[in-house]
Amino acid sequence: MKRGWALRETLFIVVILMVLLMFFIPQYVKVTKRAIAAEAMRTIVLLKNALTNYYLQNGALMLNLNELGRGEHLGNVNNTKFMYHIIGVNIDDYEIVAHGSISTIAKGIRVVYSVRDNAYKCEYLGETMDVSGK
Repeated sequence: MKRGWALRETLFIVVILMVLLMFFIPQYVKVTKRAIAAEAMRTIVLLKNALTNYYLQNGALMLNLNELGRGEHLGNVNNTKFMYHIIGVNIDDYEIVAHGSISTIAKGIRVVYSVRDNAYKCEYLGETMDVSGK
């Protein structure tokens, strides 16, 4: 009676596992990056609301997020995964851009919210990402 596994059987199992991992690891990375981009999108909503409130109170668009964060306009936005920038000077036509910080898991992710289009554009390493969950 034969005991244990033969080398051929063990190699066959290892090959099957490697083929399965070839398909599952990219999907895992994709889902992880989508979740991180969704985090930036939630923060952008807070920033957009804070910018609108600031504009209604002061009649100008605040371009310095540090100043915006010091007042009551911005809640608690402690997000070290992304760096946020405002591009534009008109309340009806500006963009909020979130760049993934180099030293975090968000590296390579870029999320842009356009007020004019009322739409998000998400990219990972220059390729468009679908964050709708479909």
